Amino acid sequence: MGHELVAYLRCEGSSSEEFGSSRSEFPSATEKGLSGLFVLNTAEILPRTANVELLIRHDAPALRGECYPLHLELVNREKEDISNVTVTVTTSSTDGRVHDQPKIDGNLSVQLKSEEIATGQTCQWNVFTQMEQPGKHYVTFQVNYEITSEVCNSKCTYKSQYVKTLELETVQPVECEAQFQTIQFQPMRQIPVGEPCVAVMTVTNLSPFPLLLEQGVWKFDPLLTNQLMPNSQLSGLTLQKGEKANDVAVLSLSNGDNRHIRTGSYSLKWKRY
Repeated sequence: MGHELVAYLRCEGSSSEEFGSSRSEFPSATEKGLSGLFVLNTAEILPRTANVELLIRHDAPALRGECYPLHLELVNREKEDISNVTVTVTTSSTDGRVHDQPKIDGNLSVQLKSEEIATGQTCQWNVFTQMEQPGKHYVTFQVNYEITSEVCNSKCTYKSQYVKTLELETVQPVECEAQFQTIQFQPMRQIPVGEPCVAVMTVTNLSPFPLLLEQGVWKFDPLLTNQLMPNSQLSGLTLQKGEKANDVAVLSLSNGDNRHIRTGSYSLKWKRY
C-alpha cells in the first residue's frame, strides 16, 4: 500500500552569505537553466491538514444558568488510525463554565481524551456548559492528535490540529415579579404593623421549552413573620412557554418602628421538562 508524504515550504528573505561553503552543494543556476533562482536562508514548514470531523448535537437555545449538554462525536476520516487524541473545549465568556460532568460548576476549559480512534470510526463524549448571562456566547473545540504512516520503509509520526467554534445563543428562562398585597389580594405599598398580608411571586416562563418548577424558597427579613407552608405552591408544576404561576407567602410585621426594611429574597429551582 503506497503512501503520500506532502510537505509545504515557504521561503523568505534574500540570498545570504550565511550559506558559505554549503552553497557549493547546489548546482549553479546557469548549469540547470534556472537563471534568477536564489537559495534563500529561511524556510517555514506548514502543518498538514487534519482529516477529522467534529459533530456537535444540542437542543438550542441554552437557558441562562442551566447545565446545558453538548453531545460530541469525533469522526476519523484519515486513512490510518489516530492516537493521543485530545479535545480541548473552551468558552469565550468570563462568566461561562464547561465541565465533563452534569453539575453546576467547572472551569473556562475542559480536556477530553481518547488513546486511539481507528480509521472510519468515531469517539463520543458529553460536555456541559453553563452561561450566566443571556446573549451570544462562543465555545471553541480544539482537536489534537497524532498519526503514524510508513514512508520509505520507515514509520513517521505527524501531529495534526482541527479547530471548530460553536455560536451558542443563551436566553433568560424565567421572569420573577414580586408584589405585596392585602389578605384580600389587593395591591399595597406599605406593610402595616401587626396585620397579616401576602407576598406574591409571579413566575413567567420566557423560554421556548416547557419548564418543570421544582421548588420555590422564600427568605424574609427577621422582622417579617412568615406563616410557613409545608411545600412551595409551585413544586411539581410545569409551565409552557408564556405561562405564569404564583407562589404566595402570608406575612406579618412584628416591629412598630417606622423605617425601611429589606423584605428578603426568593430562589427558584427549575429544569427543562
